[in-house]
Amino acid sequence: FGFYLFAQEATENKIETQIQKGHIQPVSTVAWHPSGNYFASGSEDHSILLWNAKTGKLIRQFNYHTGKILGIHFSKDGTQLLSSALDNRVIVQEVMTGKLLEEYEYNEVNVYPMEVAFSPNESFIFIGDNRDNFEVIDRKSAKRKALKKGFSAGVSSLSFSPDERYSVDFVDYKSSLLIDGVENDTISLSFEKPNSYSFTPDGKYLIIGSRKLFLTIFDVETGDSVTTLASDYNCDGCNQKFDLSTDGKLLLMYDGNTGLSIYKTSNWKKISSFDDFEESYAKVKFSPNGKYVVLSKSNEVV
Repeated sequence: FGFYLFAQEATENKIETQIQKGHIQPVSTVAWHPSGNYFASGSEDHSILLWNAKTGKLIRQFNYHTGKILGIHFSKDGTQLLSSALDNRVIVQEVMTGKLLEEYEYNEVNVYPMEVAFSPNESFIFIGDNRDNFEVIDRKSAKRKALKKGFSAGVSSLSFSPDERYSVDFVDYKSSLLIDGVENDTISLSFEKPNSYSFTPDGKYLIIGSRKLFLTIFDVETGDSVTTLASDYNCDGCNQKFDLSTDGKLLLMYDGNTGLSIYKTSNWKKISSFDDFEESYAKVKFSPNGKYVVLSKSNEVV
């Protein structure tokens, strides 16, 4: 069981492939180390593996979870690894030693944490679960605050604005709220079937992905729609996957029907696309330097 590591050039449709093998069950998620020299993979075999991105060598295995790994995220300095799994636990571990630093449990029946992220200054942990909830955990006090979505679909992508001022609440299947934590104010955003979102690194824009295979970019200050990027394939119920490069200059957009497209965020124009894929992928991520794209899949083909 494994996954592909693709190298992409912004101006040429060239793909270099490196296949990683090491898990005994399908790979469910991946994350890049901030240095760009390493990445981690999570699997249905309950393990997280740390890899050397240049040599493909396996460096370390993390075994605290007892269920399928659903989300992994490194701290900014690369010393901590945040993870979620089907064992209903969110865990923070020390990367160098594997030492357990923090643990948070879900006690509700049939509810589990899907995606996890550190806030920009890492004082909070943000969790999206499979039953309409976003949860924010204050790491210092361990206090937890839940934000409800309005329809039954798992949360697949989430983030704070870089200054931790703004967050998003999916109110129902046709709207979202942009929440200003400083002014205690909200802006209602009209949007059809939201499923995932991310702020650009400069905090100026909010990108929301739909279950109808499109993205809309909003101006954070005004709440106005800037542009919409849509797949050529029509699907109601298909999650639009996307990721931003660390510097915020590139936007990656992927779906299993039309492939992978890369846009410049300066003008939201497409600069390259790749459609020669034989398989569909569950996760897509830029490397920290924006040179590589990793796509993970959860089947036996490697």
